[in-house]
Formats: sequence, C-alpha cells, structure tokens
Amino acid sequence: MNRRFLIPAFLLAMIVAATGIVIWTYDGPASAPQSLSSSQAKLAWQLRSQANTLIQGRKFLEAERVLSRLMKLEPDNVSAQRLLAVCCYENGQYDRAADLFRFFLIRNGGDAAARNNLGMTLIRMRNIEAGITELLRALRKDGKTPYFEYNISRAYRELGRMDKAEEYYLRAVENSKGNSSLPPDVICIPRNNWVAPVQSEVTDEQD
Repeated sequence: MNRRFLIPAFLLAMIVAATGIVIWTYDGPASAPQSLSSSQAKLAWQLRSQANTLIQGRKFLEAERVLSRLMKLEPDNVSAQRLLAVCCYENGQYDRAADLFRFFLIRNGGDAAARNNLGMTLIRMRNIEAGITELLRALRKDGKTPYFEYNISRAYRELGRMDKAEEYYLRAVENSKGNSSLPPDVICIPRNNWVAPVQSEVTDEQD
C-alpha cells in the first residue's frame, strides 16, 4: 500500500479505537444518590423525628448521636448536616462545630444560618472579631434578621464597642416585631431573653 495512504489510515484507526475506549468507559453524568429502600426510608423518617424531639427538649448529646446515624443514611441531607453542627456547638465541641460549619459552607456558601452559626462558634472560641465578620456576612445574606442582629450586638458588647452594640440591639428589637419565632437550626438567644447593652454589664448570658 502507498505510504501516502498508510499514515492517514493508521491515524483514523487510532481515533476510532480511542473513541471506542471513551464510549466504553463513560458512565454518563454523576448519578443521583440511590433512593432508600422502604425500610431505610422509614428508619430515616424515624431518626429525623427523634432528632427534632430531642433538640426541642435540648437533649443535644442524644440528638447528636441520632443525627450521626441519620447522616449515614442521608449524607446529603442539608438540614441534618446543619443540625448536627448545632448539636456539637451546644455540647461544647466548638472545634468540631466550626469544622462542620466550614465544611457545610464550602457547598452551601449562601446559607445565612450556617454563616451565623459559624460566627457564634468562633465567638465562643474567643475569636470575636472573626466571629463578627461571619455574623455580618450572615446578615448581608438574609437582610433584616433580628436574631443575627442581636448576636452581632452581643459580640460588639464583648469587644467593648457599646455604640455598635446598641445600634444592632435597636435594629434587632425593631425587626423582631411580629417575627419572634425561634429557628431550630440557628444559634441565637430566644427573644424574651434579650437584654439591652449596658456599659457596666458582664456578658454571661447562656445560649
């Protein structure tokens, strides 16, 4: 065969072979997580209900264990991820809570509640200025949220910035009118426990 035709024919054969390999190995787009079996779905529902009941009763250690089991069944359950981190916070596991909130925010950067929660965790770790930065980001994500504003007020109070503390306290009070429900997965102080900033006060409120 003429060498002039041999080279193009060889190249064409290589392209066909390579295409065949790609087609054979291609699995298509990443498939969605496999759906749970009926028994697994029932167990997941029971675990979600149990976790909610424990959190409402402020039994955070037990809730953490239940949520850890739930996460094995539903690793992409956004609400469970956030609630697990909140339980770690409430159990005093601030390093772990901060890591969980940061990991969550990698995939859900626009989640204002998680941003607020990371800020509150950093404040408990005595990294107050970094905590305020996260709280302000949360507020920018979610407009007028009185619980975020009150958290910011408390943080500024700990820094001794009483002007800022009073500013955000007044904003929180104004925006809380008709909006006093306590979100279950947001680290915050219940509305009836809010205290106005006072220059001489000791900030020893408990979450």
